[in-house]
Parts: sequence; C-alpha cells; structure tokens
Amino acid sequence: MRFIITAQASAEKKSDEHQSGFDADLFKAYMRFNEHMHRAGVLVASEGLNPAAPGARIAVANGRRYVVDGPFAESKELVGGFYLIEVGSLDEAIQWALRAPSGFGSDDIL
Repeated sequence: MRFIITAQASAEKKSDEHQSGFDADLFKAYMRFNEHMHRAGVLVASEGLNPAAPGARIAVANGRRYVVDGPFAESKELVGGFYLIEVGSLDEAIQWALRAPSGFGSDDIL
C-alpha cells in the first residue's frame, strides 16, 4: 500500500522567519531519514516544495475557478514537502511518519 507523509511548517514560526533561514541540521536530518527509508526499500519518491508565500492556488466557488495569490496566512495548512512510501500496512506507515524529522531540535528519532 502507498502512503504519503507530508512535511509542514511549524505553527510556531512566522512564515517570513521560516523562509528566510536555512537550517543545515534539519536538512541533514531529512537526508538521513531519506537514506533510512531508501535502505529499507519503502521510499517511492520525496520532494521539497517551493515556499508558498510567492505562490498561488486555484479556488472554486459557485462552479467557477479563480486564482488566489499568496502569501497565505495559514502556514499550518501548507505542505512544504512529501514522502511517498510503499509499506505493508497503515501501522507501518505510521511508524515511518513518527520517525520523520520534526524541525523542533536535533533529537529527531531516526
């Protein structure tokens, strides 16, 4: 079965703070997580996504589509990246998701 694990920005960080700095330790933690999933044979695909602030989204109202330009205030709802994994069960997918780096410090469980 395939599952998607999404990476989201921390609700505690302001959107401009989140986008302004590069966190080398967090990046390394994500790379280690990628490698662990790859070695386990469960990783199908993973990608980081562009920051949402300069982005746009398509909304639908009354049967019509329209463009909503960024920045978007609700950063807790924005996806910053994803992992597509193939595992044998929902429980196994949850165990992988629990190991994903959180961005809350270097004690991320891998």
